[in-house]
Amino acid sequence: MLGVSRFSTVNASEMAAKSHAARRQREFLRQEADASPLTVPQNGGYVASRLMRVREQLARVDEMILKEKDPRSLDRLASAQARLSEQERILDGRPLPGAFRPAKPRPTAPMAEVM
Repeated sequence: MLGVSRFSTVNASEMAAKSHAARRQREFLRQEADASPLTVPQNGGYVASRLMRVREQLARVDEMILKEKDPRSLDRLASAQARLSEQERILDGRPLPGAFRPAKPRPTAPMAEVM
């Protein structure tokens, strides 16, 4: 099939139009993703109510830690605080340090108009 061209002026302009549409769609989706990088699904307010309960428990554990003198009890309270803090982080939708890297702005080349 030497000498047979896969592209003609007609299908080249069609392909260019499809390419530009796909580029615009990707840019739109990228901007949507940048607007809300992390979302926590709200299941009828369950996540919000659970988050509130976990934060109340954390406050209680913090108060208990300040009053406690026994090393064993302090260790158990510190472990409970670590577990509750992890639950709170997950429910609040915060990633682990270094797990989420914000996207760098990419330079965009000007697009030629299709006639």
